[in-house]
Amino acid sequence: MTKTNSSYPGLTILKTYLENCDPSNWSYADFLNLNRDKIVKLPSRSVKWNFLEGLWKKRFRQEAGELNPALAEALEEQIKEQCMKDYWETMIIERKERSVKRTHLSGSLDILNDAGEYNTQRLRSQGFDEDPHKKNSIDNFFQDPSNQRSTEFIEKLRESENSNIIFNEDEVESESDYILSDTDESTSEDNDDLDCNNDHISKKDPPKIDKVAFRKTHDAIPDTTKLKLSTGKIVEDILFNFCKDMDYEHHAHSYIVDFDDENIKALFTDSEWKELTKDRIGVPIISYDIIKELARYEKGTLEDLRTVTMTSFLEEKYDIRKHYDKEWIQLAIRTLVNLYENMDSPLIRTQYEHWFTVALLGTCIDFCLRDIRLGTDIKRIDAPSSSSANRKNRNRKANTRKRKLVGRKIDGIIYTTDELLEFGAIEGARSFKGVSDNKYLNEEFKMPKTLRDMYSDLIRAVNYDDQRANKLQVIGILHLGLWIQFVRLWRAGGSICIFRKDPQTFNIHSKFSKKGLRSFLKFLARIYQYKIIIKNNLQVLDILNDDDNDDDNDDDNDDESYDLLKELNEQCSTPPPASIQFFADCENTPKKKRTNSKEKNPRQKKNKIESSVI
Repeated sequence: MTKTNSSYPGLTILKTYLENCDPSNWSYADFLNLNRDKIVKLPSRSVKWNFLEGLWKKRFRQEAGELNPALAEALEEQIKEQCMKDYWETMIIERKERSVKRTHLSGSLDILNDAGEYNTQRLRSQGFDEDPHKKNSIDNFFQDPSNQRSTEFIEKLRESENSNIIFNEDEVESESDYILSDTDESTSEDNDDLDCNNDHISKKDPPKIDKVAFRKTHDAIPDTTKLKLSTGKIVEDILFNFCKDMDYEHHAHSYIVDFDDENIKALFTDSEWKELTKDRIGVPIISYDIIKELARYEKGTLEDLRTVTMTSFLEEKYDIRKHYDKEWIQLAIRTLVNLYENMDSPLIRTQYEHWFTVALLGTCIDFCLRDIRLGTDIKRIDAPSSSSANRKNRNRKANTRKRKLVGRKIDGIIYTTDELLEFGAIEGARSFKGVSDNKYLNEEFKMPKTLRDMYSDLIRAVNYDDQRANKLQVIGILHLGLWIQFVRLWRAGGSICIFRKDPQTFNIHSKFSKKGLRSFLKFLARIYQYKIIIKNNLQVLDILNDDDNDDDNDDDNDDESYDLLKELNEQCSTPPPASIQFFADCENTPKKKRTNSKEKNPRQKKNKIESSVI
């Protein structure tokens, strides 16, 4: 083969591969895949994949033949069999994207430079150049050092290019990811919990916590009502000292202890932490009847699972008290079977957030918790929380011109239909990308404060009875795509609440498997356990519609009359003092600044810069 002295971009990359690799392992496809990051940066004269394919095959044969002529024939056959069409088409698209980014960056820098020169001339024309100090300040800002200004701008552009997250959620109470609302603030709220329907993240700082108001709130808590550990530490004071100088909101501002927050845990010794976060209530055990019913659906094939879901669970006439939970289990599993059998594979494809609620999780979660025996229901899709509204309007007086503030909007709220009490919250998203993903962090940050508002209303419902309040806990469910996590919040004492995420998470498999089915059955069991938590709360509140003993009512009329008379007499007497003397509300969310329509529109900002250059 004739040796060539021609040089071309990528020659060094190709020679390095051939020299460092055993000739018996030479492969055209391996060379391209191993050096993809380098090849994509090389200049190219063509945007046709077949041209690039032929060019690099020729180069590979030529260089390999020069190094080892004995393998030329074998390499020729190998290269003919290897087609890298997908590789080159993807490469062409990526090169176009890189070119677009470079063009965007270069054009943006040109605009910034022109605007800087224009503003410099304008300032100097107004006499700023007469003062040497002002002149130097202007020169330093726009020119010295140039790298500093351009680098900051480049970094902001790169951040915007790398950000693929679209925020379309309610206001997120977080010290990061401040989102500027683009909606008309027609709600009755004064800049609190605004809807965020803008796809653009504001570069302004998020609203800061009102440190003076927080200090006043803390000072209003009587020392005798605070939670004091056995070592003498007062938890409310520990949390106050921890967050009093923070600029942005933290769970500690609302006296919430996140069990997984290592910074909070570091404030206590191991023994103090165990005492503080002790789970006095826990998650109820599941009944044998439910376990037996779930085990009936543990099958090895999808066909067997379909058969058992079509078999009635009834052995007698339907009785809602006996058969409601069995009906829920069968409907949930049948819904999953339908999705598995669907030829379009809907669980594998990307879906919108509410699709998961409508197609699957509504049957799994909502049907179970919407129980006429408990008198509970679920509000879905941006439902305003009455507990949150109660907290925000706590000091609202009659005959006031101030409009009532609406509660925080939640993806789902579990509540009682008669008493208007809330026992749990549900937050969702279209996909789960890890615990460090912005969406998960935002939802996980909102949940504790939402649950604490609900718990505050329950404490008032039991008239601040300490013993009854210690038996109450509220629940939360995070479902991001097919990934689900359960959370709970309860009171440790004083104004302190513990927020704890269930260490076991659930992931619904997108295709049928025996392991995936078993995981789904465990998921249903956990939903039922959290339903029992709600049932226990209703019993503590004495509002549970329990008709299990109706058959004995005719024989106990005298006893019932005596109990009713005793209850009426107790209502006429002076009630005993409440055990809980004080329970602080959540700290108010920092208010966001209103912006006029011109500031909201990024296009108008861009046009303003361009007009200044002209």
